[in-house]
Amino acid sequence: MSVVQVAGQTVPAELLGELRDGSRWREDPAGLRNLMAEEGYLFVRQAIPAAVADRARHEILSRLAAVDEVDDPLGAGTFTGRSRRRELQPDLGAFWTSVSEGEAIRRATHGPELRGLLSALLAEPAQPHDYLFVRVGTPGKATGLHYDMPFFCRGSNRVHTVWPWWCWRGPTTSMTCWSRSGGLTTTRSGRQG
Repeated sequence: MSVVQVAGQTVPAELLGELRDGSRWREDPAGLRNLMAEEGYLFVRQAIPAAVADRARHEILSRLAAVDEVDDPLGAGTFTGRSRRRELQPDLGAFWTSVSEGEAIRRATHGPELRGLLSALLAEPAQPHDYLFVRVGTPGKATGLHYDMPFFCRGSNRVHTVWPWWCWRGPTTSMTCWSRSGGLTTTRSGRQG
């Protein structure tokens, strides 16, 4: 296993591991709930259909290419190491809101596949959050470890965060992880902090 560091500190190997794949329980709500209770997260491969994820990925990459952050060919998702975002988009809040409210990303995040999976997990109709937070990570830059509960969940145990990993993992890969509210949002260890 590779060395993982957070804020310059090496994460102990005993805290690292593979995520338990819950894809086989996507049609078994009780199995999903049991896995969530055991692990504190769900990891489900291709919870978003590949074509839907591809459109969302393309939409996000197109917006980043327009501010000189992603190189051609667009499908490769290669960061340029440059940015003209502040120059071309003086209102960064409006820029990120428009990225987060794109038609393709909303179809992926608010579509029937994720809603159905979460509804099965919760045993009641799920309602997607209106607010999306698109995180763009480049090598050497990342959001530090943190808890989602105070910000996204507003302290509720009934809110689950969803992390689609479609942008940088290849053109047709779509993996989604739900984290029990209050757990660390790092999904690399598969453990809750």
